[in-house]
Amino acid sequence: MSRTRRTLIGLLAAALMVGAFPLTASAQSTDNSTTSTTVRVSDENVARALEAAKDRVRTAVDNRLGALARLGTRVDDADYVSGDHAAALHAEYNAATAVLTDGLDSVDAATTFEELLDVSPAIFEDTLVFALLGPKTHTVIAADTVAGATTRFDEYATRLQAALDQLSASGADTTGAQNDLDTATGLVADAAAAAAPVTDSVIGLQPGDDIRGPLENALGVLGTSRRQLDDARKLMVGVTGFILDNIATGTSGA
Repeated sequence: MSRTRRTLIGLLAAALMVGAFPLTASAQSTDNSTTSTTVRVSDENVARALEAAKDRVRTAVDNRLGALARLGTRVDDADYVSGDHAAALHAEYNAATAVLTDGLDSVDAATTFEELLDVSPAIFEDTLVFALLGPKTHTVIAADTVAGATTRFDEYATRLQAALDQLSASGADTTGAQNDLDTATGLVADAAAAAAPVTDSVIGLQPGDDIRGPLENALGVLGTSRRQLDDARKLMVGVTGFILDNIATGTSGA
């Protein structure tokens, strides 16, 4: 049994027990004998409990619809998400939204707790907004951000290399700075190579798939890539400082 179904059963169980079964109480008579009295829950109370259970499902659906809207906004606002990846994610948001909104019609139409419990789990199991679509979105954005950042690093490294070449031609000892720049460009290349397949490994995941392993692996890879880029940035900052210091002292021949 899935966690979603267990959660829904937990939400509905109390109301289901009250609504579906009579309550039996024991009463002590004046002659010390015991009699049993069956007290049946009124139809009004059953209807009230059913509506309360429906409201819980509606609230859960509304929470997921709101989350989908926020995910769509985050994709649209991201600096580096590719057009193809954004389109794929939005298609999933639209499909999940349709499942959730159509599911509300089934919830509204349910006349018993059994019917509600029959239709409700599929609404959430077929979408997995929080368990899958959210983590998938964050992973795709992070992977595409690494890809975009590596492009900018490469462009900056090219400018730093040109400046080092000029300093070297002017007689400056650029050995240390050159080694740092070479290390930085290597880190950037490693980060780009590791992050490149991440999006493809998660963007196609569906609710019926094994989602935990791929998502955890993707997070590990991206964590390493971000650390590599941070190390590269620090090295490039040092190289930049070396270049500026040499320009300031006139080593470049300017």
